[in-house]
Amino acid sequence: MPDTNQQEIWAERVGVALRARRLDLGLTLQDLSRLSGSTVASLSLIERGKRDVKLSTLVALAASLRTDLAAVLRADGSGA
Repeated sequence: MPDTNQQEIWAERVGVALRARRLDLGLTLQDLSRLSGSTVASLSLIERGKRDVKLSTLVALAASLRTDLAAVLRADGSGA
């Protein structure tokens, strides 16, 4: 199991990738909330790396952002 610091780094990178993809598509948090079924508050926390994300949520977000899970998990901040 990764240590806490690694988990925080991973969460931040995934959040950056999700946010970059959302912005690339011209979506607001409200738009993504509607598409994914997640609340705006949850999405905001995820994008800032402040919330652990379940796999099912990541899958839903990737689908809503018209990308695949592998692109999100690469988490290099390039827009998934």
